[in-house]
Amino acid sequence: MTKKLFPLYLCLLLFVNQGIGQSDFTPKHNISIGYGFGNLTNTLLKNYVDYQSFEYNSNGPFFGKYEYRINRLIGLGVNISYLSGEATFVTKDSSGSTIKSYTNTISRKGINIMGRANIHFSDEGKWDPYFGISFGYRLNQWKINFTDKRLGELKLNASKFVNFFPIGIEATLGTRYMFSQNIGIYGEIGLSRAFLQVGLTGSF
Repeated sequence: MTKKLFPLYLCLLLFVNQGIGQSDFTPKHNISIGYGFGNLTNTLLKNYVDYQSFEYNSNGPFFGKYEYRINRLIGLGVNISYLSGEATFVTKDSSGSTIKSYTNTISRKGINIMGRANIHFSDEGKWDPYFGISFGYRLNQWKINFTDKRLGELKLNASKFVNFFPIGIEATLGTRYMFSQNIGIYGEIGLSRAFLQVGLTGSF
């Protein structure tokens, strides 16, 4: 019986030691601002590149993060992100006696406000790797303006991207590198408004 309980004793001992090691831990505040690369839905707007006079402009995703480290392993906070994009293209109708031109646009705006939990693997030295998961408000707003009425079917396809349920989940793997005790940089990859994000971070 004692041998069967030994793993339980070992786990309890490790838990107690971990608690003792964290008893003198001072909670830290962390603020990060970043920029993302590789947004899937904005990339879909580029599908209209075959149309005449195609133009595509985007802003973001931009990221803002706050974390409160409650111990060496766990941090809780909030993530905010924002992006926008617009595709403009021209279609022409030459079926009549005159050629008519139509300017058509598809624009998109995305906003995330999510609660987040980070699991930190180690904060020894200048590196601070972590895994983060977020859950909360995720909104995608689309505005479709096709002056060419022949694009009705295309408009219907574009409307499929509308976010009817503004709830989202994010999961990323990241790390911070601190140049000093208070200032550093961060990077994350994973499921978020962008596959890759980088930026500045500060702790106090």
